[in-house]
Amino acid sequence: MKNTIYGYARVSTKSQEDNTSLENQIKILKENNCNEIFKEVHI
Repeated sequence: MKNTIYGYARVSTKSQEDNTSLENQIKILKENNCNEIFKEVHI
């Protein structure tokens, strides 16, 4: 049985979203074997 590893990526400003900060967080989570990633853009 495979364990589920959860990750959470969040940015709080439009410039962070435009600056690929969210994508970088998701990339790092995937590199660390997260298989369920939740993301939030709070602008």
